Amino acid sequence: MQVNEELEREASAWKREADAFLAATRLADQLAPYGRLQFTGSYAYGCMLAGDIDCYIVADDPPSRERALAAFHALAASQQWNGIVLFDWEQFSAPPDRGFPKAHYVGLKQPFGTFRWTVDCWFLNEEQCRSCTHDWIRDGLDSAARAAVLQLKDARRSGLIKGSGFSIYTAVIQDGITTIEEYETWWSSVWPQRMKAGSGR
Repeated sequence: MQVNEELEREASAWKREADAFLAATRLADQLAPYGRLQFTGSYAYGCMLAGDIDCYIVADDPPSRERALAAFHALAASQQWNGIVLFDWEQFSAPPDRGFPKAHYVGLKQPFGTFRWTVDCWFLNEEQCRSCTHDWIRDGLDSAARAAVLQLKDARRSGLIKGSGFSIYTAVIQDGITTIEEYETWWSSVWPQRMKAGSGR
């Protein structure tokens, strides 16, 4: 595992690389016909330790399903993306521990630099966006919480702990978890009860 200063530098480097990736792929221009683009997840929160970008594409009309299908076909036809998938997490339940929106999803894969990047695109209406925008994460990420999140994300990619980014944010910001040992206890005792209740919050 890395120390905080190293993780901060790495997170900043991933953010710069993400900005370069978004500029090179012109992703915002490609998604513009389908709604307002709003970034979320580790890219928006400044806690990146991998090439994974999450975004919402928001509009009330046409319906999300139509917009997701249209975007999927257009992105596939562009032949720019190395991989593209479509999921219906509105009709079919998403894994509850991941904090996924109940929405239509288009996933993109593309090599850039030394990494094969992933872009997770969620097609929402305005009401869904308001309910899925986790202001409590953004507002709760002070320097201490950010350091704890990065340490736990580093531990997860090293195979020392389990969970999703969403479970890590929840543990740190809502329950004050700061160490691997605390997180392991929280993961085995608190998190299953949250999932059983149907919410990570």
